[in-house]
Amino acid sequence: TTVDGDGNVILVIPSYYGVVSIVLDDGSMTCMNSLWQMGLHNLDIERMGMIPSSTGDILILPDTRDNMALFDPVTLELILVEYGYTYLDHFFHEKENRELILCENWDRLMLIDPQNGFIVEECDAVDGRFLGNYIEGGNQFLLFVDEERTVVKIELTSMKVSWRTTFSQLSRKYGSPGFHLCYLNGDGILDIIIYNEPGYYDWSGRLVNEDMDKVNTVILDGADGSPLGTEHWRVLHTGLDTDLDTREEILIDTPDEVLILDPWTGLIKMSITKDHPEALVKCPMVEDINGDGVEDMVLYIYEKNLYGTQWGDSPDRMNIIDGRLMEVSGSIE
Repeated sequence: TTVDGDGNVILVIPSYYGVVSIVLDDGSMTCMNSLWQMGLHNLDIERMGMIPSSTGDILILPDTRDNMALFDPVTLELILVEYGYTYLDHFFHEKENRELILCENWDRLMLIDPQNGFIVEECDAVDGRFLGNYIEGGNQFLLFVDEERTVVKIELTSMKVSWRTTFSQLSRKYGSPGFHLCYLNGDGILDIIIYNEPGYYDWSGRLVNEDMDKVNTVILDGADGSPLGTEHWRVLHTGLDTDLDTREEILIDTPDEVLILDPWTGLIKMSITKDHPEALVKCPMVEDINGDGVEDMVLYIYEKNLYGTQWGDSPDRMNIIDGRLMEVSGSIE
């Protein structure tokens, strides 16, 4: 959503081939369904975004052919289009004190001003998949992972590589790796937990549970990238705060149990033994269900059959976890 000059809330809805903006107050609609005429084909909806600017929000529409267009989200007027630019992310740049767009263009990694398309900073491109950016101690960093075994940390102000490290390859079929930051080794620098998505759907629509003896999580020292450890965990959620101490815990799936781990102390705060070893667990919801001020969890349990797969996307059971009591408060078959 965005807001126009009159204070009306505008709902912006993209599709693979166009975009529409709707004024919620009266339902009036503006539609742009001929993006192909601008050389844009098959919009990448997962990566689109809205970036705030001094003159109003700007809609970022990347496509699957490494092109990117910037639109006024209210009028859908084209601001500019860049061909051959792979959109990675947009964020507030501390040094420039404004929102910028991070793109990759063949052999260059660059920050672009969304107002005019001018390149603000650039450096040699980094091979691999962009994980995200984070700020620590006033400095801003980018993280990339290549072939699920090499991580590169870039200092954004200087656009220089802070470190590059290689570790045991993560097991991954589909989806993108995720990362979580926390202080683990006591040196005062944020360490990095990189994890792959738990399970995947094969071509026939079966949910496949990868063997738990494969590496699913890697922990890296934020100072130099050296591996602190590898685990067979599947990270299910990284934003829990069950004790309300403002420090987030991690929900983890292991071969035999589900754990809530405090990464700041290394202590296990909750352990739930699985009825069936190697059952696949997913966490579709974390919210305060019972109104006690502490977030609860809903876990989907997929039992593993003889072929290591589960047909379809329907779980065998749902468990409701009381976040304050750290116990199963309900179960639905």
